[in-house]
Amino acid sequence: MASSAKLKAYPEIQAIKDRLAGGKGSELVIAFIPSHDKDDHARTDQDHWAQKALTLFGRMYEGATAFEQLKGIYHSKDMQKKGLRPCYDTPIMVQSLADAADVENEDNLLALAAFLRDMGTTMNQYAVGLVVNNKYINIVIAPV
Repeated sequence: MASSAKLKAYPEIQAIKDRLAGGKGSELVIAFIPSHDKDDHARTDQDHWAQKALTLFGRMYEGATAFEQLKGIYHSKDMQKKGLRPCYDTPIMVQSLADAADVENEDNLLALAAFLRDMGTTMNQYAVGLVVNNKYINIVIAPV
């Protein structure tokens, strides 16, 4: 068994132990940056919006990571009822693991909502996706 002195040299070990014992974890916030618009036209500004998301998340949550090489589909029940075809996409996923106080901060919430609506409108989306702690939030931009 490792000595207590050795463990103290690695404070992250205590953080792992605390989390496994039911300690409060970080809040997960994820935004998806689309590659195509609702009419299936490729967007040339995806990297611009991903950079804006990284900058915003970095300011609000002290850091963020972007993941590329994803594949996705959006095909809401309303789209299906109206016989509209699904929207296939290769989004960039931007995520942060943040303190609850930063996620719940009203200025941050307003900045996040404004960013997502601006991105969705500018990029001609039906909706944009946000995930907070494994809960998907569909932000409708242009009702079907």
